[in-house]
Parts: sequence; C-alpha cells; structure tokens
Amino acid sequence: MYSSRPDLRPLSVGEMVDGAIRLYRTHFTTLIKIAAVVLGPIALIDVIATAAIGPVDMSTMLLVDPEANPMEVFEPLIPLYVVLTITSVLSFLGSTLVQGASISVLAHSYRGETIDWQTSLKTGARRLVPLVVATVLISLGSGIGLVFCLVPGIYLFTMWSVTPAALVTERLGAIRAMGRAFDLVRGRFWPVLGALVLSYLLYIVVSQIIGGVASAITVVSALASDQFSFLPSVIGSAIVQVVAAPFVASMVTIIYFDLRVRKEGYDLELMARDLERMEGSDRRDLPPAGDDPFGLGSPGSR
Repeated sequence: MYSSRPDLRPLSVGEMVDGAIRLYRTHFTTLIKIAAVVLGPIALIDVIATAAIGPVDMSTMLLVDPEANPMEVFEPLIPLYVVLTITSVLSFLGSTLVQGASISVLAHSYRGETIDWQTSLKTGARRLVPLVVATVLISLGSGIGLVFCLVPGIYLFTMWSVTPAALVTERLGAIRAMGRAFDLVRGRFWPVLGALVLSYLLYIVVSQIIGGVASAITVVSALASDQFSFLPSVIGSAIVQVVAAPFVASMVTIIYFDLRVRKEGYDLELMARDLERMEGSDRRDLPPAGDDPFGLGSPGSR
C-alpha cells in the first residue's frame, strides 16, 4: 500500500520537529497498535499486581516508630517494588522493540509505502538484540559522561541519537550503528541537539499532563480514604509509554534521514536498497548492489 511520503530534502530544526509530528499523526493507528500490543500486556501485569497488593494505609507511613526496623516499615511495599522491578525490565525490552518496529514503519513511509503493524513488529523483533545492546551502551556512555560536568553526557547522547534508525534501516550491529550515527551527526551537532530538545520538551509536556491527572486522583483518593494507592500512577505511566515511544522513534527517524540527505544525497534508489536490507527480503525489482548511476556510493560509505 502506498501513501504520501516525506520530502527527501534538507530540513531546518523546526521542520524536523513538524515533520516528526506529521509522521506520527499520519501513522498514528499503526504506531499505537505496535505500542499497545507490546507494552499493553506489560502494563496489564503492572495494573493487576498493583490492584492485588491494594492501597497502603497512610497511618503506617506517617506514624513511624523511630526505633522501628526500617524493613518492618516498608514491608507492605516490598511486593510492589518487586513487581515494578520486573515490569521495568520488561518495559525496557518492550520499548526497545516498539522503537525498532516504529522505525520500520516510518522508514517505509519515506518511499511512500505503508506496512502493517505485524510486519513492522517482525522487523523490530529481528533487530531487538542489537537494539538492546546499543541502548544499554548509549545509556552507560551518556550516563558516565553526565557525571563529568554534564556536557560530555549531552554530547555523547546527541552524537549517538540516530543509532536506532541506522541499526534498523541499514541492519548494522550495535557498535557499527553507534559509529555510523556518530559520523552522520558530526558537523550537525547543534541542529540535532535542538531538534531533540524540542521533541523531548513535547514529550515532557504530555507526560506531565497525564502524570498530573494521575497524581491528582491519587491525592484526592488518599485524602478521602486515608489510603495511598499506586494504581493511578501505574496507569498514567503506561499511557505515557504507549503514546510517547512511537513519537520518539518519529523524531529519530526524521533526523536520521535529514542527515543522510545532507551528507549522502540520499534518494529513492538508495532507500529501496535499505528497505530490502531491512526486510531481509529478496526483491527482484531493485538494481544490483554494485549499480551506482548517481555516483553516490553505497549507503554509509561516506
């Protein structure tokens, strides 16, 4: 199936953010299906476990004996923390899978193609292990950098920001995709950082609105019943994840293709080869890998 595709031309920071929003809106149904199918069951486990544990009596938290054993004070919360730890790991894996699958959907849209959520999930699943490895390495590298005066962490996070798109679209390993991202962003640090900041500001606004509603419900419920329930916060966090994960993928995809257009003269022929590689298919309608009529070289050669 075919749809209108984004323009393959250099974009300003504002155009990248606007393009990410339009991509997200255009493919909203498919992206939300992906996020809901993957993250929904994990969120359901969270909700059921939180509901089963039940609300915590506020008197046990407010009237604490100074001589009491800390383990006795927080004992009612231990089952909840155990469940949240397990589901946090599952959520990380699920969010990474959603990111890979979403990038697959969005990459196809650049060629005017629309693929279903099942096909995109298969693509994301095939790239899950290197995506997880790359995400962990980027988090560790950026985290260590943040410890050292903040600036190194921001720099590394920005330079590696398009790693997931390179990894999924070009079927690279984790380390090679990080190097590829670094090469693409080099010389475009400030525009990429600006686009990321604007997109994450939108993410924060949405999460704060949903989180604020959840917090208000929690406070009102606690004041009315003298019991503190984590259920509204768990539900709010699940909604934020499902809604926000595909948007972050949209922003990463827009930045990635903008960089390739600027630095490699990226066109539909090169994109067709990328899609063939991404799908692992054997498409007969594509030119041979050695055919380069535009003298642009193979993807990633510059």
